Amino acid sequence: MCIRDRSTGDDCCCDGEMLLTRRRVLVVACALLGSLLGLFKMMLILPQLEPVPYLRKAPPSRPNRPNPANTLSQLSNKSPIWSEQHELRLAMEARKKSNGVVLYSEAGCFGEKIVVSSMSNEPNCKSCWDACGKTYPSGTDANLHIRSVQLAGSDLWGRRFYRSCVGTYHYDQPEEVKLMPSGTPGCYHFDKSAALASVVWHDAPDHSRIFLPQSYRVLYSAESATYFGYQAYAHLLGFKRSQQQTSPATGYTRLLTASEPDDLSTEKGGVIPTFTAARHPRFSFAYGPFNKPDVVDKFMQSGAATENVMVLTDPDNFLVQSVANVASEVHPGHGAGAGAFFLGNPQVLRLWRECICSLSHRRGACAGLPPVRQDEIEKEFPDEPQVAHHWVRGRLEPQVWAAGKLLDGQQCDVHPDHVAVPYFVHREDLTAMAPVWKYITVQILQIRHKVDPLLRGLQLSWCAEMYGYIFAAAALGVKHKVWTGLQLRDVEAKISWEQGRDQDIKMIHMGRAWFPQAYAHRVTPQWIHTEGRDLRPPGTEQVWCKCNWTAADQVPWPLPAGIDFVSNVTLTLIHDSYQQFGRPPTNKFRAGNTPDGYHKSFP
Repeated sequence: MCIRDRSTGDDCCCDGEMLLTRRRVLVVACALLGSLLGLFKMMLILPQLEPVPYLRKAPPSRPNRPNPANTLSQLSNKSPIWSEQHELRLAMEARKKSNGVVLYSEAGCFGEKIVVSSMSNEPNCKSCWDACGKTYPSGTDANLHIRSVQLAGSDLWGRRFYRSCVGTYHYDQPEEVKLMPSGTPGCYHFDKSAALASVVWHDAPDHSRIFLPQSYRVLYSAESATYFGYQAYAHLLGFKRSQQQTSPATGYTRLLTASEPDDLSTEKGGVIPTFTAARHPRFSFAYGPFNKPDVVDKFMQSGAATENVMVLTDPDNFLVQSVANVASEVHPGHGAGAGAFFLGNPQVLRLWRECICSLSHRRGACAGLPPVRQDEIEKEFPDEPQVAHHWVRGRLEPQVWAAGKLLDGQQCDVHPDHVAVPYFVHREDLTAMAPVWKYITVQILQIRHKVDPLLRGLQLSWCAEMYGYIFAAAALGVKHKVWTGLQLRDVEAKISWEQGRDQDIKMIHMGRAWFPQAYAHRVTPQWIHTEGRDLRPPGTEQVWCKCNWTAADQVPWPLPAGIDFVSNVTLTLIHDSYQQFGRPPTNKFRAGNTPDGYHKSFP
């Protein structure tokens, strides 16, 4: 049998068996070449692929599926959006095409530049940027010194330019700046008399609703007492109403410090999913907040936490909105939290460097103060087989005992992040941090009374575990972003319900409630408190406080018009939780609404 070589035209003759062998070799060679070409194509394509963003699906009862062409306009709505993957990709492609401008200090798009994204926000607007208070990299004031603009993508989202800082100050009719093409392709300038001060995307979607989801669990630590009972019910109802992520499903657990589960736990027929751990025989009674790192450590060591992200709140953190977009940005080594009351206080760094990060070389405020000895730590935290070991710098060590090895001075250059609850932290990080958190809290408890007079702004007498958390994160190299807008506290500026909804407040930190003064004196004088008068916002009267032993029993209702956001959420969730779950009864777990019984905890 002969075959012709097409390259030379020569005939090559051979027997059939040899030809069959050659054909097999040719087939194998072609297959290998095809595989190499396919691999090369994948190498070219993979870097171009974008992760599919997440848009929360609407309930199954939604009557119509949105047209892909209308998806982008629907993104700006607060209601949930139903969308398929190809529609999500369209949304992401549009986002990539319309997400920024570059502002230059000289004409023709030369000189220093500032890149501005449509994800920028200012106090008075979202998807906007103001030049006021901004500088170029050299430090030159950007306001009144922007000479040209380069546009990125199409004007799909209604990009506009203004002479005034509309995101910082209020203007009824801000004057718009019109761009004119320059001699440089893609570059624009404007009338020399115009002063470009703001960029606003009027039709941009809410970027907080475009993200890749990951699983998370909401946690909080508590004891069984009258003080905690109504908070536990209101916390649960807030979770149920706040439309948390359903895919992946969101977990929820109360971490209870007690000798047995109480009657509110699902284990005893109640409605609250609960993990129960016994008290530490010494520190739980000496300093109640120690229970938080203690029970968190026991929960994480139990293996019950399977979600990627742990959202650690307090019982008086009532959820209002989904926190799925915040949880989506957490990954190992990087978490988030609300700004703490000590945000920006330089004494935090002093406490870390002089007292904690190098226990064997204390100085400054802690000079001459010995740390808790290792044998004492071993005595307080015996080696329990089921939770006995913990990885520290590549070695398996007893969990709490090993924490001291981290505080050897190697991390003293780290600046602890000034965050507080709610903490958003990866499961792996919290598992590693929790025993260190306990260890550092114990070390702070030993020195707090001597250091407090020197570092008065830190309030160590009741915040030891707060510093324990951020110092544990610093010791293990876990960074936390200070996330603005996570919560609104009762002692902060008062806003209306509408403002709270528009600002996308995730949760409140409740404590007190106020009624408009005229209404309180005319309609509900029986609710007016003499306690807390100095904290009253203008034109209001305090009508409720968790600090009062009557708080669980006397809940002002109905609510008047004009009540502030935090007061509204606080009283509504407590009242409605009683309607849905009933009032937590007085029994062995809760001593009742009396001066002595209100705070008394079940052992």
